[in-house]
Amino acid sequence: MSSQSQNQNQRNPSWNYGILPNPKDTNKIICKYCNKETNWGVNRSKKHLVGGYKDVKKCPKCPEFVRDEMRAYMTRRQETRNKMDTIPHFDEMIEEENEFEEATMTRGKKPMSSHSSSFASNPASTASYST
Repeated sequence: MSSQSQNQNQRNPSWNYGILPNPKDTNKIICKYCNKETNWGVNRSKKHLVGGYKDVKKCPKCPEFVRDEMRAYMTRRQETRNKMDTIPHFDEMIEEENEFEEATMTRGKKPMSSHSSSFASNPASTASYST
């Protein structure tokens, strides 16, 4: 088992209650309690163990302590995601800064028109700077 999959096992407890028939395909997981094969990955496997979801059949043989563990894990994950949604993302902050810079640039000096005299075309102004 690779170190990456070991890290997944440590973070997500549902990997402890499912078997991967093919380690390269993490979408198919077989329940250790009822041998039901769930597709669509570990999220569907968690729902199978916890029960109460319309899109997944509840495992009839799953012990209550496993259901409680999965329910608690799913609640913690959702709370973490909610917190992450309230934190401003770096990309959004950059976008806001760029919009602010564009707005201030448009309010700056206007470009010179062709009718106004420029510094180089005024002979009096160039004469005073020559040595």
